[in-house]
Amino acid sequence: MGISSALELMSLAVRIRTKTIWRNNIITKILIFLKYLFGKIKEKNSELLEMMPFVWRAGLIALGYLFLDFISLVLIANSSPFGVIMKGLLMLAVIFGTVATVYQLYLLQEGGQKLADGHLDEKIPEQKFFLSSFRKHARNLNNIGDGMNKAVSERMKSETFRTELIANVSHDIRTPLTSIINYTDLLSKLELQDETAQGYIAVLSRQSTRLRKLTEDVLEASKASTGSMKVEKMPMDLQVLLQQMEGEFAEKFESKKLIFLSNLPESPLMILADGRLLWRALDNLFNNIFKYAMPDTRVYLNAEIRNREICITLRNISAVQLNISAEALMERFVRGDRSRNTEGSGLGLSIAQSLIELQNGAMQIAIDGDLFKITLSFPEFSENS
Repeated sequence: MGISSALELMSLAVRIRTKTIWRNNIITKILIFLKYLFGKIKEKNSELLEMMPFVWRAGLIALGYLFLDFISLVLIANSSPFGVIMKGLLMLAVIFGTVATVYQLYLLQEGGQKLADGHLDEKIPEQKFFLSSFRKHARNLNNIGDGMNKAVSERMKSETFRTELIANVSHDIRTPLTSIINYTDLLSKLELQDETAQGYIAVLSRQSTRLRKLTEDVLEASKASTGSMKVEKMPMDLQVLLQQMEGEFAEKFESKKLIFLSNLPESPLMILADGRLLWRALDNLFNNIFKYAMPDTRVYLNAEIRNREICITLRNISAVQLNISAEALMERFVRGDRSRNTEGSGLGLSIAQSLIELQNGAMQIAIDGDLFKITLSFPEFSENS
């Protein structure tokens, strides 16, 4: 060890004992200069720094590290103990910066995952971010959560208001409509000699009945779509329900010369569902076939079990050209018969879909030329599931 190195070590020991090691050394002077320089730049160009891309900021930090590392290497080459200290401090700074950056990225990732999972009320702690870019990103995620929470609340209020409005209006319509139907029925029982008056009464009876059905469909569609219907699920054999539905519509299909062909397995098709709501959904689907199927054609019903899922398929040939997409046909008040020659509200398919989804089922429509196909799927129920 040379005399100069021994003198530097003695000087270092004296400074450590007198607690003045950080005063008047080259490292402190460099750090003070960099702090002063950065303060001036931030004071005059704060907006520029905020606008500077994060990659550029990282590049500047890397250049600063390389500069200080070069100085430490120069000091070490000159056998100065301050170079070793400076090198150690730089390594500690790199370790601390890496761990802190990874931790902040973890907080952002965790906050984004909670937001994706629907936990909109949980906030990311912005005070834990020392980098302005990360803090700004955390604030943006929190604002997104607040916006989504507000939108969901407004949507729920709107849905509740709509349901109440439809229920109140439907009730107000049904009250006078019941009177119209009753008085029309009384008029039809009178032995009127005027054939024109009898024709008017028949029109009143038919249209008032149609209006009552439309009112009920609108109310049911609103309840089904908002999930406000009471669902009482219990194990049931879907095969039995399909056979009952086939018998229910046998006379209707025969009057339109529709040949109904069913292919049901011998084993039970057990599902967990509300029989009343499922009957209503199937009734809508079979009625849709009766109204819009081409006479003198076949209607196919197929049921099978695929990967612990029960799939029901209904197929028929449409009497009118289906110049509409399957997605549009599922919308409310939309019918495949654009000429509106048949009676209907355009709510049957929408109601059926909502009722099936309330029971953890799925409904899909496919159109291929004039072929109309409906596929229902339900999870298979077993005692062990």
